[in-house]
Formats: sequence, C-alpha cells, structure tokens
Amino acid sequence: MTICIGLIPNEKTVMLIQDSEISYRAVGLTQDIANKIKRISDDAVMGIIGNPFAANEMFALVPSKNYSQWRELKETVEEAYHAVREDKLLKSVLRKYGFRNIREVTQPPKETAIDSTVREEILRTAQDQSNELGINLMLASNIERPQLYNVVFPGVGWLESQVKMYSVNGSGTIMALDKMGEELARYKWQPQLSIDEGIDVLLRAGKASEKHVGVGGPFEIAYVTKGEDGKNRVINPDPKKINMVIYLFPYGVDERIMMEAITRMRDDQVTAAELADYIKSNTQVGIEFDHYFKL
Repeated sequence: MTICIGLIPNEKTVMLIQDSEISYRAVGLTQDIANKIKRISDDAVMGIIGNPFAANEMFALVPSKNYSQWRELKETVEEAYHAVREDKLLKSVLRKYGFRNIREVTQPPKETAIDSTVREEILRTAQDQSNELGINLMLASNIERPQLYNVVFPGVGWLESQVKMYSVNGSGTIMALDKMGEELARYKWQPQLSIDEGIDVLLRAGKASEKHVGVGGPFEIAYVTKGEDGKNRVINPDPKKINMVIYLFPYGVDERIMMEAITRMRDDQVTAAELADYIKSNTQVGIEFDHYFKL
C-alpha cells in the first residue's frame, strides 16, 4: 500500500502528497518508484493507492485532455476503475466458476442459486486489498473549483470541495489524519492557507504516516493552481528538494526558516544544491545531510 493525502488550501488550489515506496512482501524488499501521482491535464492529477500495475492500466484508460466539466472527468475515472477491476475479476475467480461479471453474483436472478462458499470466495477476492484488485484512486481537480474525489471499492467515491478540507487514503491513514487535524488547528481563525502553508501541513502529515509499515519516502507533491491569467497549472516541485525540507522536521527548525525553505523548494529557479546551502547555513543539520542527499 501507500499513502495519499489531498488538501484544498485556498479557493485557487488543490494539492496531493504521496509516498513513493512499493513493497515486495514475498522477499521483504522495498524500493521507491519515480511517481505515483499521475498528471491527467492542466486541471487535474490523480494519486494511486495500492497495486501500481493495475493503477497504470486504469490511468491508461483516462484520456489526457482538458476536461470542460468536472463531472465528465469524474465519470471517466470511475469507468476506468470499473473496467480494469472487472477485467481482472473476469480473468480470475469469475471465469473459474463460469460467471461473466460480478453482478451475476451480487444480483443473481431469483431462479438462480449460487453456492454460498462460491459467493463468499468471489466477494472476498473482489474486496481483498492485498491482491491486484486492491486499489483506490484520489483525484485532485480544479476545473470548476478545487475538488478532491476518492474512488474506492466497489467503485463509489466521496467528494471534498471546501477550503481547508482534506482527504487521506491508504496505509498510515490514522497517523496522517491525526497530524492533519493537529496542523490545521494552527490555522483555526484563518479562512485560507497560502500554498506554502498548505505544503507545510501536507509534508508534516506525510512524515507522520511513515510510522506505519509499508509507507515510506521519498515523497512527491503535485498541486493544481489557478494563476493571475485565470489558467490552471500543474506544479511538481523537485522531489529531492521536497525531501530536504521533510528532513528538517526532527530538528525543530524555526518556523520562519522552515517557511522560507518551502518557498525556495517551490521555486524552480532554485536548484537542489542552492536549497541545501540555505538549509545548512540556517539549521543544525550535519554531514549526514550531505551523505543522504549525495551532495
């Protein structure tokens, strides 16, 4: 599994953070992959939680284009989710027992009797989050307004569209939810967050989720924000710079320095080496910082 956390910091922006770890449980191996947040268009990105291989198939069924309406994008993602899951079921446990789709099991004709053990096996396979069917999607879009939409088994979702609302999905959810609530409490009387403040909240929640087995960095962030020209842009800060900032949390860095580090992290004119120089000049990180980031 993995962790994906979404946040709507203000009326112009929606953002996701996700860890990059994948696990091979049979051999006890973990590694990071390039990205789990997929760009759909200038207006939307999608985080994948669970089996990355099935998720890639789902993503391939979502046309990369600028959608005119949020509902159109939502329905396209849901259809891709159903199509891949039903194809996997059909080629495995459904074919085994001669069924053509899951509805023949969940909504059989009155005259059809299904052995209870067969029905139990099929439904258990469909719901098993540890196999290739175990996948959820988190959609962050800014077509009509910033929105977060989760698609989970059995293919239904829930929508968040209010500023300062957030969504968490995947392993480590409890740790991340607790941290999100704690961090947002700092902004109780503030109606909106800046992009830097939103990123700070997400980074801290992501770091907290690492306490759960199966969740690990590096972390990546993508956010969709509307510029002064009224056009949306998908921003993907350099993952190396993102994780330099996350590295600072145990050091109790002054908030002013932390927020300046986040600002520089978002600035694509600032290189990772330049951000590292700022951090080393203003904090107590040691030589292990250089070793970890291969500086």
